[in-house]
Formats: sequence, C-alpha cells, structure tokens
Amino acid sequence: TEKVQIGDLGECFYNPNDTVALSRFSLVKKSTQCPFASTARLWSAPDWLQHLSFEQNIMRAATRLTSFIMIDKFEHLDGFLFEIPDEIGQYGGTPQILGHTLKKVLTLLSNLDPARERVMDQNIENIAWQFRFNYHRLFITSFAPCYDRHSPRFCFGVSSVFILFQPEYSFTFHDIQPIFSSNPVRNKIRRAFALHGRPYLAPTNDEIMAHVYLKPLDDLN
Repeated sequence: TEKVQIGDLGECFYNPNDTVALSRFSLVKKSTQCPFASTARLWSAPDWLQHLSFEQNIMRAATRLTSFIMIDKFEHLDGFLFEIPDEIGQYGGTPQILGHTLKKVLTLLSNLDPARERVMDQNIENIAWQFRFNYHRLFITSFAPCYDRHSPRFCFGVSSVFILFQPEYSFTFHDIQPIFSSNPVRNKIRRAFALHGRPYLAPTNDEIMAHVYLKPLDDLN
C-alpha cells in the first residue's frame, strides 16, 4: 500500500494491485474469451469517489497512470484500469453517452500529460492518431452497461464503465502485435469470441483508432 500525494485532493492510501475496481473487473477478466485476460497483471486508478468531481477523480487517476508508465515495462504489467461506477447509466448507458464519457476522460488526461503532447487537441479522425500519455502509445478498450451479452465489451452484469489502457509492448510480449495484423494469435482470439456468440470484426489498416476504442453495439453491421 502506498501513500500518494495528489495535491489539493490530499493523500490517498491505496494499493494499485488491490482496489474495488480490480475486484469488480475480475468478473470480466475470468468470463471473457480472451485467453490472456485471466492472468493479465493490472494496476488500477484509485477507486472513484462520489464526493469528488469528475475532474478531481481524473486528476487522481493521472497521477497513478504516470507512475504505471514509468515502471510497467520493467514489471511486465499488462494494463491500467479506470472504473466509473454507473448504476443509472449516466456514463455508459448508450454508445453515445459512453463516447462522451470516454472523450472527456481522455481529454482531461491529455491535459494532465507530463509530456504535454495534448494528443486530444489533434485530429483524432486521422488514421495515424493514437492516444499517448507520457510519450507512450496506449491501446484503449472500453466496457460499459450499454453492451449486451453478444458484445465482446460486455460487463457481465457489473454496473460500471471500465476503461482499460494497454501499453503497446504488452501485445508484443504476448505475440499479438501489431494491432491491425492477421496474426494467428489474434485470429484464434476472434474465433473464441465468435464461438461464444460475441463476434467482432478485425481492425483494418485504414481504420481510425478512435473508432476501435469505442465499439458499436453490433460490430458486424
């Protein structure tokens, strides 16, 4: 457990390996068809505090995301999890609402980026664009209540929005890089999802990355 100084928000005592967010996300980890999910080593942001504003919660997350990126490759961490509890669907009740939430989270993080790249001020519709934080490219997967059991982004009944940030090297470590490749490992993963009624299309070379981060309800149409 670490004592983390977070400026005007005071001090937060938490273990990034042992949070309520990780506990809730464990149902997704053990239920999804991704063969690497169950053993993935994750950190999470400090748990969401309802008495703080949206912006203040993101400030707390940015502090730990910075630390995660500094040590992730040395510790072989696979991802950084951010959770927003969403009992009434105000953050992820529909893809449109989820899109607004995701853009807000990424914009606030971009504004707090130690590298000051401000990637959310760039054209996110450019096919060369990808989210970066502290000079690291991060792939993003969003899970939310709007996705039903036929979607690979299904939350398995957990009423939360989960945003998972994965450093590119993690895919290389598991031999599933690059993201747009027809890699045998990626093909096997897609087949496993399809067999369980959660098919999805493979990203293409000309696909906009922002659209990969936020999937439609039906990825096949």
